[in-house]
Amino acid sequence: MGTETGAQGREEALRAVKGPAIFLIVVAILGILASGGSLGVSSFIREMAMQDEGLDEAGRKAIEFMYGVGAWVVHGWGLLASLVALFGGVSMLKLRSWGFALAACIFAALNVSLCCCVLGLGPAIWGLVVLCRPQVKAAFR
Repeated sequence: MGTETGAQGREEALRAVKGPAIFLIVVAILGILASGGSLGVSSFIREMAMQDEGLDEAGRKAIEFMYGVGAWVVHGWGLLASLVALFGGVSMLKLRSWGFALAACIFAALNVSLCCCVLGLGPAIWGLVVLCRPQVKAAFR
């Protein structure tokens, strides 16, 4: 009888996390594509701008920072946050590693690269609300 209750509780938890987990995975994939694409575009823009012979030293330094280090910091963070959200969403779907699933929701909410923060807020908040339910937390391995 205890096994049926445990299995039933696990099924209910799976139904509860399915929506936010899939939403989180979709937003994470969009974030990976956007951040990866932005890194490629930033490198291209930097190379094109550096070929301008009329550019003074201050302009070169500004371009090098904005489209070099700056782009890698912002979009690199976006890529990392999106990867954590992706794997955390998969973890949530499998009801494995509650802490990692929780961290994935937080990373999705803090992803400030491009528009992913705005897109990530929905699944992040939804996921946090669902993950904090005692019966859902208990179903995780």
